[in-house]
Amino acid sequence: MTAADITEKAMPVAACITKMLDISTGHIPKHTADALGEKDSEVKPALWDSISYVHYHEYGWIIHCTSTPEEDLKGEHQELVNLIKIASANGATHLKLDCDAPVAEGLPVFNW
Repeated sequence: MTAADITEKAMPVAACITKMLDISTGHIPKHTADALGEKDSEVKPALWDSISYVHYHEYGWIIHCTSTPEEDLKGEHQELVNLIKIASANGATHLKLDCDAPVAEGLPVFNW
């Protein structure tokens, strides 16, 4: 691809900005957190191949909402499915689960 090809497909900076739902890790149960895995773990997390996400330092995870196959998460990780749906319904392309983020009213909270 040449520089001209890249420039031809360029978009305004404002079109490159995405929204993110920043919410407490307390909104997912411990088994879902375990399935997302810990930072620097030697073991491949259970959800590693199911959804697109990264570890957010030692504080949580950032999940790409538009590529999350709901059928892989239903049942065992329904709370995560619900948060992804809430993020998407509000125009967010990412869900950030952060231990220091706010707890949202009306959503279940898990103490782990």
